[in-house]
Amino acid sequence: MRSYAPKEGYSAMHVKSWCLDEEVYIGGSYNFTHNAESSNEEHLVATRDDAAVATYKSWFVGIWSRAALIDREEVEKREQLSCSRRPQGRGGARPSGGEQMEA
Repeated sequence: MRSYAPKEGYSAMHVKSWCLDEEVYIGGSYNFTHNAESSNEEHLVATRDDAAVATYKSWFVGIWSRAALIDREEVEKREQLSCSRRPQGRGGARPSGGEQMEA
């Protein structure tokens, strides 16, 4: 896994995008959840336009090259920190200390 913070201090990158076989770009706000499908106002774009696909691939490769490699322990530490900052009652279920997270 890799970690990338776009700004100094605490920040997050909130992106959902896919580049499939360097032929299709898909991106937007859409979460693949029941709530997104049934309740939310979402945005999703898909294109086979070569220039658009190349632009998004270049953007991703740039971010990937600046992202730091992190190990499983660091991922779990960050998850615990994130959960402790989240107000109760918001979001879905999170793994407790005894449950395994999929990498």
